[in-house]
Amino acid sequence: MGIRRPRTETTTRTTPAGVEYLVNKNGFPVVHCGRCGGSGDYSFNPMDGTTCFGCHGSAFQTPAGLPSQLATEWSNAVRAAKQVNTAAYWSPVTREITCEVQVGDQVAHHGDKEWSTVAGVRITRRITGSAFVGLNPDGSPTLHTLTLESWLTYADGRRERGGYLLRRRPDVAALHALRDDLAARARAAYEERLDRKVRAHR
Repeated sequence: MGIRRPRTETTTRTTPAGVEYLVNKNGFPVVHCGRCGGSGDYSFNPMDGTTCFGCHGSAFQTPAGLPSQLATEWSNAVRAAKQVNTAAYWSPVTREITCEVQVGDQVAHHGDKEWSTVAGVRITRRITGSAFVGLNPDGSPTLHTLTLESWLTYADGRRERGGYLLRRRPDVAALHALRDDLAARARAAYEERLDRKVRAHR
């Protein structure tokens, strides 16, 4: 049987109209999974056991609409804060060069325990990845970004070529502030939805 995923920790909140609902540990509203009924289990397969794919075994889902969009924004922010791509890209759409890693970031290779401070990011015009411009079935163009050469210099003088993923030391205070803002907006939207249903039945 596959590895069991931990169930989501929840607490109860109440809307202005007196409707109770659940929020997860990050403050986002959640509902019991509609696929497994809140058990976290569904049909068996040899790879994942009985883990429900609808909730990944957590037994809960974020309500559809704005609450789900805001929860996804939070998940993406956490992922982006902890990982950075050192490659540089040129977009034929925006005609701009971008690189996720910035001077001042504290980064480390996966497995390293010590953080290194990025002192410089140099991007050359040398193309290290192929580009292809084709046509979609409707005749519109398909544009792919070009990967450019990038070099990182660290505060201790080390220098290495980019093109890989690093762990980035997150700004915990900024992440918590973002989480609280997104969760508050998600709760407000969900509470309005619940209270609107109550008013409609009066």
